[in-house]
Amino acid sequence: MLLLHLSDIHGHLPWYRHLHRLARHFDLVVITGDLLDREEDAPAVGEILATLPAPLAVCSGNHEGRLGTAWLPTAWHGDGAAFEFGGRRWRCLPWAEPLPADRGAGEIWLSHAPPSRSHVAVSRYGFDFGDDELGALCRRGRGPALVLCGHVHTPRHWQDRIGGTLALNPGSDRRAPLPPFNVVDLRRGIVTHHRNGHRREQTALFARGGFPWPPR
Repeated sequence: MLLLHLSDIHGHLPWYRHLHRLARHFDLVVITGDLLDREEDAPAVGEILATLPAPLAVCSGNHEGRLGTAWLPTAWHGDGAAFEFGGRRWRCLPWAEPLPADRGAGEIWLSHAPPSRSHVAVSRYGFDFGDDELGALCRRGRGPALVLCGHVHTPRHWQDRIGGTLALNPGSDRRAPLPPFNVVDLRRGIVTHHRNGHRREQTALFARGGFPWPPR
């Protein structure tokens, strides 16, 4: 099972058209917030996503504002959704809301904000834009198995492990002709980071002493 992970597209239609072409090669497409730049972008973005040739799961970011993900086609997984995919339970966390009370080990979360005090939350300029509650949960070893996030366009690194949780942030660069993205191979347990259409780096989904992958 192959998962395509992007974030912070900010209503940029050329990137959405590229996503539409890529999507047919994947079993699930994930966009972790800031799908829009302004609320006025919703009709054009929604029109493209309505015909996406793969299932879609998203969470809202700060640029969705009061719309959240309610403007998306109802067939897709949006804010507050919980579903099963690839032998794991997945959750789509709304922007700036408390974490789920019934937190489950081994889950996969979509969160626009990364765990604080991590390489995916701190920008290359040294500012931390992460979520303190999520960061503290992961550092206590009580976080999910995997957090797919975004928000920080130029993170120190596209991946980091925090207390047994792997956090992935593909980043965003509107100067680039193609969006950066991660390819998550759930069957092989490998993540590949792509920038400018080229494969850059890989990491394993599991770490010694962490959550098993594939799930038992």
